[in-house]
Amino acid sequence: ITQYSGTASYKALLDFNRSKGTSVGDMTSVANGDGIAHMVFRGADGTNFVDAAGIRADVDKAPSSGSVKSALKFETGGTGSSNETMQISSDGYVTKPKQPYFVARAGSSRNDVSNQVLVFDTAVNNNGNHYDTSTSKFTAPVAGAYLFGGSPAYMETNDTMSIFIRKNGTNVFEIERVVAGSMIQHSKFGFSTMLVLAATDEVDLYITGQCHQNGTYSHWFGYLLG
Repeated sequence: ITQYSGTASYKALLDFNRSKGTSVGDMTSVANGDGIAHMVFRGADGTNFVDAAGIRADVDKAPSSGSVKSALKFETGGTGSSNETMQISSDGYVTKPKQPYFVARAGSSRNDVSNQVLVFDTAVNNNGNHYDTSTSKFTAPVAGAYLFGGSPAYMETNDTMSIFIRKNGTNVFEIERVVAGSMIQHSKFGFSTMLVLAATDEVDLYITGQCHQNGTYSHWFGYLLG
């Protein structure tokens, strides 16, 4: 596509038009949910050209006179809704249906939890299934920056505890500490931190000292920032 012009605002144009009319010139309105255009990128697999990626424009609000609003949907690894990896709505909201994230609860209340990986065996959310409820570990599917947080445990009265976030079994940060006698109440704390991970790195929470976990309220989470 080539444009010759001395006017700064002019540009080459790739123009897709869609009407629901069944004949040329029939301007029948599209409806919410209708497709407007689909760009497909294909590569040969040795026998056929196979869909590799795509960009779709789908109407995402009811049209009115002079106004048709559309979302842009990006497909990778193939085409179709199952391969949609990012959507920008007509309002500008960006969503990533396959973005890795998890939220996990302790699942059961436990007293005198000491010197072990903290157990969170109930997954509330586990997008991509990268959190393992049998080991209470998250495995990074791709290299990047990940945010972790939560309220993993309660201090038991007159006990000392430290909780560490670990990468591949090695302490990275101490995320909570309570020294015996510094608090006389049964107390809970929250944390948030970021780790830069390589693909297949494993992350867990480890307790030294002693704590209590509530099956419903003790939890942690993580998700890929980018």
